[in-house]
Amino acid sequence: MERRFEGRVFYKCSNNGVTALAEKSVIKVAEKRLEIMNALGDRLLSVDNLPQWFRPGPIFTFASTERVKNSPWLTGSSDLLECLLEEIRFEDGEIIEGISFFVPFSNGSEIGLHGAEAQKEALSYVTTEEEFESTFGISKDELISRAMEEIFQEARDSR
Repeated sequence: MERRFEGRVFYKCSNNGVTALAEKSVIKVAEKRLEIMNALGDRLLSVDNLPQWFRPGPIFTFASTERVKNSPWLTGSSDLLECLLEEIRFEDGEIIEGISFFVPFSNGSEIGLHGAEAQKEALSYVTTEEEFESTFGISKDELISRAMEEIFQEARDSR
């Protein structure tokens, strides 16, 4: 069996009902980007002034099923996250919690609560199906199907 996650490290962080998951390397780029933005302060006219290569890679976001229904910018539900975490652990990937990092869509910027520039910045964190599959080596639908098969198999085995 292919071990897509063996040796890979993912960071997990939650804020205001949203949980973010990203590879360690993505968080390191995000931290450097924040450091530069803070150093520039008022001299930064727009986040668009940062080089494209300095955009952090995908940070995947998950919340309750109800919240996801009303927030298409989120990656998926908490149930999808649990399936993904189980898959990562099963294949010997590492999940590190307790490291604080920016959790997109957890403070209302995406809906304009902190102004147009903050909204634009927040929405730059929307992830695509392609990014999900590229990062995790499996589509969301495939991941859910696999989890359902395991549940049905466990039910059959317990009879």
